[in-house]
Amino acid sequence: MGTWHWDITGNRRYFDDQACYLLGIDPTTFTGDAEEVFAVLHPDDREIVRQALARTLERDVPYQTEYRAAWPDGSVHYIAARGKLVRDDEGRPVRLNGLIWDISERRHVEEELRKSRDDLELRVGERTAELSATVARLELVNAELREFAFVASHDLQEPLRKIQTFCDMAQKRCAPVLDSTSKDYLDRVIHSVSRMRQLLSDLLQFSRVASKPEPFEKIDLVKIVREAADVFEKTVKNAGALIAIESMPTIEADESQMLRLFQNLIGNALKFRSKEIPKVKVYGKRVGRGLCEIVIEDNGIGFDQQFAELIFKPFQRLHNRNEYEGTRMGLAICRKIVERHGGSVSAESEPGKGSIFIIRLPVKQDRWEGI
Repeated sequence: MGTWHWDITGNRRYFDDQACYLLGIDPTTFTGDAEEVFAVLHPDDREIVRQALARTLERDVPYQTEYRAAWPDGSVHYIAARGKLVRDDEGRPVRLNGLIWDISERRHVEEELRKSRDDLELRVGERTAELSATVARLELVNAELREFAFVASHDLQEPLRKIQTFCDMAQKRCAPVLDSTSKDYLDRVIHSVSRMRQLLSDLLQFSRVASKPEPFEKIDLVKIVREAADVFEKTVKNAGALIAIESMPTIEADESQMLRLFQNLIGNALKFRSKEIPKVKVYGKRVGRGLCEIVIEDNGIGFDQQFAELIFKPFQRLHNRNEYEGTRMGLAICRKIVERHGGSVSAESEPGKGSIFIIRLPVKQDRWEGI
């Protein structure tokens, strides 16, 4: 550190050798003149020093500033200066005593950090813009795909209805004159049309999960699961099935989609039942961090755990179509519904030991509906 003081009365500056060295001044020729001191300051910083001195004199506050000193060899050094005003018995300022020290290393580090921060902000900004553009493109593509699926599945229903109608008419009017092979062919056509209509219906439901959502509202999951189970009243009665519905938390969700979610999962459990009396158990609890966990257990035929992800993909089946009817869209729709609510769904199973479906959902929905 170098020491200095300003004799305000005589308007002279006095610097020790270290202060002169820090400012790049030759102590043997230094006269203490104000202009001589200001001459070594960087032109852009001279006004900063003048204003700091003025504040000290006018407001009686400590002198405190930082500036650059331009050495005769052309190098620039950052200097920190601090000082304290001394007054005479009558309160008039007579002297300013102070210290200076070199802060070049600190300022260079700060400058590098600033440049790094600016560079990082620029890169983050560019990346964010790229991601925003990508998200916008994906949203557009997804919207177009949803619209296509909706229009395609809706518009294809009409010709299928006509095919089925004329096939039914042909079956009724021509049955007496058809041989067994022809009847078999006609039955296959009717059956295929029926499966195609069901497939299109499921595809339509799949596209509607995101394209025609209802607003989120507080719903009682127990009530929703009971309504879903009531749909299978006839199946439950015929099979002697037992559906146990235990306590579950109230959450914010799309009621119609939650109803469809549990209809698909309960229906799935009843469809893939074993030789035992079908048993389905549904329960849930809060698991912290604003989440709830809902579990659907059954004692059905189960499946190999290696297929735990495959079963949630559209049109994927683990069994022969002749064994179990269906389009294999049910679990795909379930995952679509859960993901639309910001949750996740997984399955655990072993062949012959039933299945467990685990759903995690936010208790409160504060997500943007476009996600």
